[in-house]
Amino acid sequence: MEMGTSRVEGLVSYVKRLAYAHNVKVNSLVSYLITLHPNPLIHPKSANNQILSNGMSRMINVVAESLEKLNLMHDLKFSTMLPWQSIINYKTLLGNHKKWCTVCLREWKENGVEMYDPLIWDLGILNICPEHFVKLNDSCPNLNCKSYQWYGMDSFVVGHCQTCNEFLGVEEPETENINIINKEITAWDIWVANNLRDMVVKAPNLTIPKQEKMYTILNNCINDFFQGNRINLCKALEIEYFRFRKIEEAQYRLSLRSFLLLSYLTKLRVTDLIYYGLK
Repeated sequence: MEMGTSRVEGLVSYVKRLAYAHNVKVNSLVSYLITLHPNPLIHPKSANNQILSNGMSRMINVVAESLEKLNLMHDLKFSTMLPWQSIINYKTLLGNHKKWCTVCLREWKENGVEMYDPLIWDLGILNICPEHFVKLNDSCPNLNCKSYQWYGMDSFVVGHCQTCNEFLGVEEPETENINIINKEITAWDIWVANNLRDMVVKAPNLTIPKQEKMYTILNNCINDFFQGNRINLCKALEIEYFRFRKIEEAQYRLSLRSFLLLSYLTKLRVTDLIYYGLK
């Protein structure tokens, strides 16, 4: 699963590959895993126990804990965004449909590496690959197809179109095209990619603050970077002022976009920002 790297596999991708290896449906495997959870009060409510994304849902947490109980893997929460749930809002966290790096897929195919979906590709705000700094694709390269790839599809052939089965990577290096695409990449895209990579790689070794500590971090940023002006902070982070008051009361968490905007404007990497001003 490439734990500790920017290419750590998302838990949903791992579960799908596990289901394929055992020739069972994903929902059936998830239902079984829930029965193994250490908490006897948790059990399948229906046959439709879908886990569609690597976000912060209760279901994804249950599946991670059940797999750990089987001693298949350890620290599986780090293949999801669960470690960040105390300070980041789950809404708008993930994209509406899948995105991928065509260069990553080609490299894996050439090297005989089993393809999978890295956790970082699920994050809606990510536009470029943090390994190759090329734009992520979000539709089939087949000109007669061009379909989106949906999370809810039980497609086991990772790296191939769910509709036409076309390979989603590039067959040969396209240096000229990649250079043209790179001209469209902004400083913001690069900042986002580098910081998301840091978040995924360093999460196992970080002490992420509790929700109530976020106000202290924001307050320090207001004084040091926004001349004490709360309104200017809210405008910069694209949030309403009343939401800032809710953060003070530990009733609201910043979106990932707002969190990265704060990081970008203060020039503090996210992994440093979460400790800013905290003893």
